[in-house]
Amino acid sequence: MTTRDDVGGEIKSRPKKREDTEMDITPMIDMTFLLLAFFIMCSKMDPTVAVDLPGAFYGDPVSEKDSVVLVVAAGATKADYTIYKGRSDEYPISETEPMAQEEAVAMYVQQELSARPDVQAVVIKAEGKVKSGAVETVKRGVIQAELAEGRRLYVAVEEKQ
Repeated sequence: MTTRDDVGGEIKSRPKKREDTEMDITPMIDMTFLLLAFFIMCSKMDPTVAVDLPGAFYGDPVSEKDSVVLVVAAGATKADYTIYKGRSDEYPISETEPMAQEEAVAMYVQQELSARPDVQAVVIKAEGKVKSGAVETVKRGVIQAELAEGRRLYVAVEEKQ
């Protein structure tokens, strides 16, 4: 850019200002990590967070003959499973939809508890390869049975080798 000098009338060029468009952020990054390290080192971790956990009944035997038993067996693929009424594989639940399975489980548990009112527990035996969603489906079915209220629900996991 040029300007005119009032005394001599000559045009002089003005020195260009250097525009520094790039900013070095390395010191800012260093400070961020130093502050992060400082706060991590100075903070106190509380290992005793108050969480109300349910008690475990490890080692308490549950008699199968004094219980309503449902067996969840793994299928050919990880998503496949079969629910059996009772301790053997003679009476499978034929429904494949989870809602229909829940209803079938509820009906079976209701029938068993009405036929044997002295039974105080429902046992779900699941094979080790069965996904937790299948066990949850059976559990929801047990909860739907009116006579199951007030009785204990046990989930036994068995891994076949």
